Amino acid sequence: MRKNRKLRWFSFMSKELRIIIISIAVILIAGTAGYSLLEGWNLLDSLYMTIISITTVGYGEVHPLDSRGRIFTIMLILGGMSILAYSVHYFGQHLIEGELRNIFGRRRLEKKISLLKNHYIVCGFGRMGQIVTDELRKRKLKVVVIEKEKEIAEKLRDEGYIFIQGDATEEDVLLKANIRKAKALVATLPEDAENLYLTITARELNKDLYIVARSTDARVEKKMYRAGANKVISPYRLGGLRMANALIRPEAIEFIELAMEGFDVRMEEVKISDKTPFANKRLRDSGIREKYGAIVVAIKRGEGNYVFNPSADEVLHPGDVLIVIGKSSMLEEIIEDVLQSEVENV
Repeated sequence: MRKNRKLRWFSFMSKELRIIIISIAVILIAGTAGYSLLEGWNLLDSLYMTIISITTVGYGEVHPLDSRGRIFTIMLILGGMSILAYSVHYFGQHLIEGELRNIFGRRRLEKKISLLKNHYIVCGFGRMGQIVTDELRKRKLKVVVIEKEKEIAEKLRDEGYIFIQGDATEEDVLLKANIRKAKALVATLPEDAENLYLTITARELNKDLYIVARSTDARVEKKMYRAGANKVISPYRLGGLRMANALIRPEAIEFIELAMEGFDVRMEEVKISDKTPFANKRLRDSGIREKYGAIVVAIKRGEGNYVFNPSADEVLHPGDVLIVIGKSSMLEEIIEDVLQSEVENV
């Protein structure tokens, strides 16, 4: 376990820093071996002579050197000075200017994430993860992205995302994302096995978390549900169905796309509680159509049954979820009114 952590820590270093560390290790080993072979010294004397040579401290020779030893020492000093010059350049340009800024930036992000509650966690910032994240941000929802690749993490930092660089399948990374207080998690990692393991780990950390997982293999889909996923999405299946519908009913699909994109219309869900103003009222008396201009296309009853295209006499009960369509601004208003009524009646 400790060895794996050290390897992960080493892999997160920059390429330049890895080169410096490897170069120092190589020249120490080469210098120690060289003095041992050329001069017949013991390991401690050889290592000591190597260090004082490459650091150019000028303590003098440990033992008298012959011509071969002096030539080897000259080469060792030149090599050490080259590594020293490269190190000074790196630490001056990257560590002082960049790394310290990154450290303070990470600390600010970690503190910000620790204060979040009812937020969304998106694991994997590939094409699908980016679409999900951007859509959630458009709705002004709190989103934390977990991304393993350093290059993508740097892009997230530059573009102002709240993110954590790390492996989303690891428990400590999910805890850094404050998963215990999160509302939902989206698993969009490249491999089904990773999303399955992530689902298992996330469910163990938060029993009430709503988990949406990506799956490309229908055989894995059932396993993800058993592992704790609330919803499993197959992008290939959804894409295929959309293409088939575009062939079979092109006008209907065109209207839906135009309505959703061209007219700023979207579908939303509104959960009714006993504190909601239109709870226990008939749909015609709720004022949803008149006040908000929204159309109720379905009602999901508390027991899980759906009422499609409900009549005006349908009664809205606490625990029901309304599926409504309307302009984005009006839907946001109805959601705000419902939330406000919850606060006022506490």
